[in-house]
Amino acid sequence: MKKQENTESMQRLDPTDPATLMVLKARTRALAAPSDTGSPVQGASRILVFELGGQRFAFPTNQVDRVLLSPKIFPLPGTPAHILGVANILGEILPILDLRPLLGMEAALADANARLLLLEHGAVKLGLMADSVEGILEFPESSFHPTPPTLQRSLSRYATLVLLDGTVLLDRNALLGDQSLAAGRE
Repeated sequence: MKKQENTESMQRLDPTDPATLMVLKARTRALAAPSDTGSPVQGASRILVFELGGQRFAFPTNQVDRVLLSPKIFPLPGTPAHILGVANILGEILPILDLRPLLGMEAALADANARLLLLEHGAVKLGLMADSVEGILEFPESSFHPTPPTLQRSLSRYATLVLLDGTVLLDRNALLGDQSLAAGRE
């Protein structure tokens, strides 16, 4: 009986009725509108946490376009160690970077947990390899602290803040704007 009542109430909506269309359009606009804070909790930040070389890093969620499975990477001869090669990502040939060599970490082969973080800023678009992705976490803004002076110099170029647990928040714009990451430069 209940199912029949639900079906009948759904059938009463006339999608050609101007009043119904106006309500549906208003709901669509409200659902599609961007959030003011970017976070459901006032005073909190959402970050994508990933691991690289046994250390936790993160980007603000609005700085990562996508997270993908590790693609087939085609090495390019003569490129610096931090450039793994190129890969076909959603129909585009993109450079794939590994931050390990830049941070003084040992190189590692990708395993089943490896993920590719797709980053884009202006005309620059690339993939950044991660050993694994923990997920999107939300932290109160009070959890973030300035990078300590003891932070490795090569890392401090890209780091903006540090969490109490040692997770380093990276800045996509600083990373993609670094001319030393270009092929042929170290």
